[in-house]
Amino acid sequence: MVKKTKEESEETRRKIVRAAGKVFEEKGYSATNLQNVAADAGVTRGAVYWHFPKGKPELFMAVLRPCHDKSQALMEKVFAGTENPLEKFMVFLRRVQRMIHDDPEYRRALILLATKWERTEEVEPYLQAMMTEGMGQVQTVVEVFVQGQKMGMFHPDIHPMVAFMLLNGAVNDTFRLWLYSPEMIPLTLLMDGMFDLWARGVCLPGVWKGWPKENINTEKETL
Repeated sequence: MVKKTKEESEETRRKIVRAAGKVFEEKGYSATNLQNVAADAGVTRGAVYWHFPKGKPELFMAVLRPCHDKSQALMEKVFAGTENPLEKFMVFLRRVQRMIHDDPEYRRALILLATKWERTEEVEPYLQAMMTEGMGQVQTVVEVFVQGQKMGMFHPDIHPMVAFMLLNGAVNDTFRLWLYSPEMIPLTLLMDGMFDLWARGVCLPGVWKGWPKENINTEKETL
């Protein structure tokens, strides 16, 4: 009986998080209140507070959390799968595109981060905590770039953090712009073009030969 109650509680929490993601996406962070979320989840407002006693900012971060965790897990898996630094970045980018296409929860979190929230005092502590956790991913990318420099793949005079910020900024801005008119161009084509420009800038002559003709992502659907 206790086990069933615990399972029911966990399912209620998942329902609240799913509903919150939907409402935040529809209304934006500022215009959303917990009554909206409770109504969409089919629970009481008190139930929302029971699971998220710190209110809306805690709930918002719960919606974003899977995006952070899945990106971390994906990076660990991809980066462990090849010794080629350039290939690590290529495969990771393609797998992120695949998650955007296949995983509604992941896509929704990215949309919320890109367009549906405002930096407020109540959100800031949670955001800073998540950013601190994310520094591990930053360090991983920097280390891979340094590895590529030592292997003679990347320009030795480019600061690794500069390379990371250029790539990260390009990916985020590309996705944000694509959201406004996704019908204009497939996301894969846009992301691949962006990465091509980045690789041309950071790779030593002869290293970057463009995306291979054979798709390194075995999935065939067009994003």
